[in-house]
Amino acid sequence: MLCASRKIKFFYFTPIFTSNFDQHIANVLEKKNRCQRDIEQLERQIDDIETKISLERDRLGIVEDMDHVLQVGITRFNHKAAKKGIAYLKEHKYFSDGGTAEEVAQFLFDNVTHDYANDGVTQSALIKSEVGEYLGEGKEFNIEVLRRFADLHDFSSNSFLTALRTYLWGFKLPGESQKIDRIMECFAKRFCHANPTLFRHEDGCFLLAFSTIMLNTSLHNPSAGRNMSLEAFKSQIRGIDHGPDEPEHDLPQDLVEEVYHSIDTEAFKIPDDELGFGYTFTNPDKRGFLGKLGGTYQVWRERWTVVTCRCLYYFAQENDSRPIGIVPLEDLQVRPVNRGGQNGGYHYFELVGADSGPGTTHRIKGCKVGKKGEVVQGNHKRYLFRSKNKDEIQDWINCIETNLSMDATSMNFADAFSKKMQRHEVAI
Repeated sequence: MLCASRKIKFFYFTPIFTSNFDQHIANVLEKKNRCQRDIEQLERQIDDIETKISLERDRLGIVEDMDHVLQVGITRFNHKAAKKGIAYLKEHKYFSDGGTAEEVAQFLFDNVTHDYANDGVTQSALIKSEVGEYLGEGKEFNIEVLRRFADLHDFSSNSFLTALRTYLWGFKLPGESQKIDRIMECFAKRFCHANPTLFRHEDGCFLLAFSTIMLNTSLHNPSAGRNMSLEAFKSQIRGIDHGPDEPEHDLPQDLVEEVYHSIDTEAFKIPDDELGFGYTFTNPDKRGFLGKLGGTYQVWRERWTVVTCRCLYYFAQENDSRPIGIVPLEDLQVRPVNRGGQNGGYHYFELVGADSGPGTTHRIKGCKVGKKGEVVQGNHKRYLFRSKNKDEIQDWINCIETNLSMDATSMNFADAFSKKMQRHEVAI
């Protein structure tokens, strides 16, 4: 049985641009990908065996061991997809009422850790990035699970900051601003229900939560630039404690100062997962086939494309162990392209160098990987990709924009924060 708290996906190291590809790294990558193929084959065999065992139990009238069902469900949740893990638990009657939103929320709540103060002491059974993605989905059932999940938290004896730290330690926030918005709105509703006198309106709680995460980035992320002062923090959230059609109202100043000084003293923890913060490198942000224009004769070829850790990799085939091209996502711009009458039913985006001054752009640091593993510095001024799915192209653009930012989570926080502020016509 595979370990329930491990999720294995393709990943590739950020390249070092030297004249020869480091042979040791090449050997490690090759060995890793051989292991990956062996693991996938074992997984298929395990699935077949699990199905046969389940059918035989049904034939013999044997009641399934629910502890075993739970462990298999957790494994599938972590390794295959959250929805497949939930579906397995439903199919094998783990939930007494068939898998209601309340039951699924309780399953998620019971199988993650919530004590951020004891980071690393107790390992979460469920991978928190998967929990966050599942809770953030926009389907009606997932939204109801999210509401029920938030309601399982007892914030009645918690300060605002303790509640927020605890809530966000139970999962990793997803990257999309709409998902973040839904998750944070549920926090605000739950906290205000437990503490009805602290905020005049739930939106005040919502916006202060966003501002707290952004403050944490400013104070503790070296790439964020100059630290935000207390006065700048106060200015950012001035007048936010009101509803959509109500006059502006300031938050209590003692609360604002408490938040600032607490974050300044103790950095806010947002988990990647409890398998270690390196898990991000084994969990690609996006992957799939895209058409890429290239070669001496500038022809279109389908390339398996992976975006992770601020790099874009493209492969000749999906299961290839080595990319044929690597593009570090730095000093670049990504943008949609309209080719007019030459679109041919496709939608396009391009990568070009970012502006570096009047009339100049940064050189793209892309490279190609030869058949023997050698890395050759490229001379690209532009990479052009295409797909027939317009929404898919926009997803790729959004993903690459996130990787281009120094702090992707903070950028999406800022995006959702800005949209919320604009809806209430508050100057930011």
